[in-house]
Amino acid sequence: MYLSKSDFKLARSCPTKLYYHKLGYPSVQAGSEFLELLAEGGYIVEAIAKLRFPDGVRVQAEADPEAANAETLALLNRTDSITLFEATLLCDRVVARADILVKRGRRIDLIKVKARSFDPTEYQKRIAEGKSSLFSLAAWRDTLEDVAFQAHLLRSHFPDFEIRAFLMLPDKTKPSAIDQLHRQFQVRRIPVDAGFSQIQVEFLGDEAALSAASFLTQKIDITAEVEATLPTVRAGIQQYTALLWPSLQRAEPALSISCRDCEYWVEDEAPLNGFRHCWGDLADVSPHLLDLYRVGSLGDRANELIQHGKVSLYDVTPDLLVKKDGSMSAYTDRQLRQLHHTREDTEWVSAELADILDSFDYPLHFIDMETCAPAIPCYSGMRPYETIAFQWSCHTLTAPNAEPQHECWLCTEDEFPNFAFAESLMQHLGSTGTPFMWSKHENTVLREVLEQMTRRSYDNPALRDWLGHTVKLNGVDRGRLVDLCQLTEKHYLHPQMRGSTSIKVVVEAIWRTNPVLRDRFPEYVRYDETGRLLSPYKALPTQSIHGAAIAVTEGPSAVRAYRAMVHHTEGPCDPATRDQWKDLLLQYCQLDTAAMVMIWWHWAGLLRGKARRG
Repeated sequence: MYLSKSDFKLARSCPTKLYYHKLGYPSVQAGSEFLELLAEGGYIVEAIAKLRFPDGVRVQAEADPEAANAETLALLNRTDSITLFEATLLCDRVVARADILVKRGRRIDLIKVKARSFDPTEYQKRIAEGKSSLFSLAAWRDTLEDVAFQAHLLRSHFPDFEIRAFLMLPDKTKPSAIDQLHRQFQVRRIPVDAGFSQIQVEFLGDEAALSAASFLTQKIDITAEVEATLPTVRAGIQQYTALLWPSLQRAEPALSISCRDCEYWVEDEAPLNGFRHCWGDLADVSPHLLDLYRVGSLGDRANELIQHGKVSLYDVTPDLLVKKDGSMSAYTDRQLRQLHHTREDTEWVSAELADILDSFDYPLHFIDMETCAPAIPCYSGMRPYETIAFQWSCHTLTAPNAEPQHECWLCTEDEFPNFAFAESLMQHLGSTGTPFMWSKHENTVLREVLEQMTRRSYDNPALRDWLGHTVKLNGVDRGRLVDLCQLTEKHYLHPQMRGSTSIKVVVEAIWRTNPVLRDRFPEYVRYDETGRLLSPYKALPTQSIHGAAIAVTEGPSAVRAYRAMVHHTEGPCDPATRDQWKDLLLQYCQLDTAAMVMIWWHWAGLLRGKARRG
């Protein structure tokens, strides 16, 4: 029962979670494809950083913290000059693994490698303006506490040494000169012991070329920031270790609106549900206070209700939505409508929505894009975390009563796709009609493609002109793209949306209550074993790949499928397997744009009914 860095980070968000983690309660983050993608990028960034230290020695006994700590101390005490990788530091059952330790005499440099985007120009600008360090900002708290946690253990073993702390980060201003860099790394998970595996990253390319084209920062000194953070970290260690020894204890939960984001809030059928364990009978209240739209805007007023056991949505009275100065937030109107229409179990459409929908020129294009932003620049000229746009889908309505026409584009080759992506979309959409998106992602992607054209000197005047007229470039320029999510927030509410405007939530709400949509899209009609109607996303077919049933129902799984198809990250990819990944991507992205058509038709039906009644 050790307290690790990850344990500390978890407990900092909520000490009660430490109990659930140690007892293996199910978490929505377990098996998260998004987190796995981030982790893989982190391992590769770390491997690149370690190539700068060719004399580095890796600590081998990783599975056993005590053995690894003993090996680490033996190596550090053996000589005045050594560089260690994966050094394990253990003291009083508090354990951490350091990416890189460099010992020179009686000084030890602790180097944390983190796959987090960093802009050195912003950093230098703050320094020049005499502002506090970028790393002292709240956004860097977790990183500083991570390093301070390691520094605390290092000082426990070497109290008389000078300990300096550094970061190495991907520099998002540095383009890579290496093409298909991702293919030069082999990431393997090697089982070492029961419940433990070791991640090994092997670089197969030219180390000199990688060093010359490195996109990582040099060491950034954060010693002062870590020193300032150490008292907080030491107090946290003392608090959390008391929950582990002499026996595991559950910290008394502090119920608040923050609990709505708890990773231990899992499906009700799960035998161990951390959220339910904390909230008890209050978890069963429906509709729930935590379902309120933008509940965080209530702050302490909502937390006071929770402390008094008032967690029904109907415990939120209109006066609580008014600020202390008598003003209302930007969310108050929608919150009031949610309270009313949830109580009445009715939908709401604004008086303006009909005219707004009528103002859009046909053809109507409903578009969705799939993208990724890897820490490792995959292609020459790319920067860390630069967008790769690998797929688009579009459903088009040429007239109010027309059947939707579907077109799509998918990159199936291992090459920089963005300009071909944008050119194909331009050819399909043209300059007439109205293109719709859900939220701002599509606008952001096309705006970045326009910026990439300048950075890469890509010559296509027609594409540049089209992008310039299509995307919203600043707060004044409206562009052509219309945000359906924004229209939903301002003009539509369904009681089953529970305060969310996610397209998946909106579609599921109308799917369950509008049989006309099910008649028009029968391919998405499926029921579970209890006879309950599934949402269209849960109705998407799976593919059996390498013996596993694979589904693509969200963005991270789409990125996984794309990488498996193009980069072969999931193993051998023969033509048949390649087609399976391709089919998964096509059907998922197609549903995203079909979902927008469903919402449009649902609104049109509501407005026709409203006109007849009015």
